[in-house]
Amino acid sequence: MPEEEDELTQEGEKAIKSVAKGAGIVFVGLIFSKLMGYVYNIVAARYLGADGYGLISLATAVLSFVSVFCILGLNHGINRYASFYKGKENEERTKGSIFSGLTMVFSATLAVTIILFFISDFLATVIFNEPGATLIFQLFSLTLPFYVSLKVFTSVTDAYQKMKYRIISSNILMKGSKALLVILFVVFLGFDVLGVAYAYLFSYILGALVIVYFTTTKILPELKDVVPKPNYRELLTYSWPLLFVAVMGTVLSKTDQIMLGYFLDSGQVGIYRAALLTAAVLTVVLSALRKITLPVLSDLLGKDKKKEFTRTFKTSVKWAFVSTLPLFVVLVLFAPQVMDLIFGSEYVAGATALSVLAVTYFVKACFGLSTSLLKSLEKTKLILIATVSSGLLNVILNAFLIPRYEMVGAATAYFISIVLLYSLYLFFGHKHLKTNPFKPSLLKSLLAALFSAPPVYLVFRHLLAPVRTWMFPVAFILYLGLYTVLFLIMKGLDSEDILVLKAVERKTGMRIEWLRNLIKHFS
Repeated sequence: MPEEEDELTQEGEKAIKSVAKGAGIVFVGLIFSKLMGYVYNIVAARYLGADGYGLISLATAVLSFVSVFCILGLNHGINRYASFYKGKENEERTKGSIFSGLTMVFSATLAVTIILFFISDFLATVIFNEPGATLIFQLFSLTLPFYVSLKVFTSVTDAYQKMKYRIISSNILMKGSKALLVILFVVFLGFDVLGVAYAYLFSYILGALVIVYFTTTKILPELKDVVPKPNYRELLTYSWPLLFVAVMGTVLSKTDQIMLGYFLDSGQVGIYRAALLTAAVLTVVLSALRKITLPVLSDLLGKDKKKEFTRTFKTSVKWAFVSTLPLFVVLVLFAPQVMDLIFGSEYVAGATALSVLAVTYFVKACFGLSTSLLKSLEKTKLILIATVSSGLLNVILNAFLIPRYEMVGAATAYFISIVLLYSLYLFFGHKHLKTNPFKPSLLKSLLAALFSAPPVYLVFRHLLAPVRTWMFPVAFILYLGLYTVLFLIMKGLDSEDILVLKAVERKTGMRIEWLRNLIKHFS
């Protein structure tokens, strides 16, 4: 009998429920986080204009880039080994993994923060030709310790699958306060770029303090009387390839913005950044699944549950694909209307770049869980090979395409690099897992999306031409409805999806039996 039809074991059912419950919690937080992130970015983009918004984007890109030399890939190492040894009930190693990782991270952070502060003037005047931006880069350098703290301490809470702590500290408090502070400083008090920089700093201070509180009062007391067994060598062996992965990953995600600032101007960076953030909405579900699948998969490996490991991974890939496809189609078909609706007419110039970036982020959404797969298998060196290859290609393509095609060139370079990256991930994953990550039901989702698109496109592009900005939400709702109906008719759901709904019911306390019966009817 094909593996797809095998009965779920108790362990496999438990794993899928854990992913469902954890991803559901994270998904709610990410929706709020993305909403607040958009409020922050929309206010900054509209009130600062493309030039001021581009300057903030450059400072943010620099902060993200240098942070990888503070974290050293150890956030993944802490997550992996704390959850792995927790699954083996080895408390000495669990605590040792946490303490060893935190010690190395904060030693590096102190050094990098001092260096970044003192080279801020060089970055502003020499690299980006923005002489008045020195204070902006200095404020972002002071943000670095809190930025790193938020990331590394959430890796500890994630290892214990306590996703609510991440949600409260990062997705709600940090993102929410950043949006509110930008509104206060820029809209009501009339500050310019400095107001946005201060909002960024204060929000990360709040988020870092809260996640440290949760870790020290809710997680570590469980290990209070445990003598930690240092784990430096194992952590570094696992994490050092991920340092270079993080460097090249940041090169992949930030080089386009930095090189646009170098070759062109901050205004082009601002418009491109708006398109990039819009396309990134496609990875919301992926982000939720990533946070919970790595510890769950690692836990299954620790218990030597390989069959459950494979099924859990495939089910997670399906959720990412099915939930992302409708929005992807709409972003491609109505890119100008989306940019105008969200950011204003000044940013419509980035519509073509948005279409290219939407394809890019859809590839990431569909294949992004392959990184969690390779990390759980401890194949970090393979991740390094793939990321270095695509990162170097990205730099070369940006240097060649940006001077010729500007924003579209940057978007194209990113797309080609991402295709190479995930092609290598899939190859390596198939080599070690001996199976593909896709379920047959994915084809039904694809067919539902393809059959739903032409009617909506015909109505809004031709019969109602010219397409107005206000029509975009209507088009999306209509398309999503058609897609859902066709997907159900094609029986695109299976037994694992019932587990997802049951997990949601238990988590929320609601009984939605009618929906469960509907899924059973169409599965």
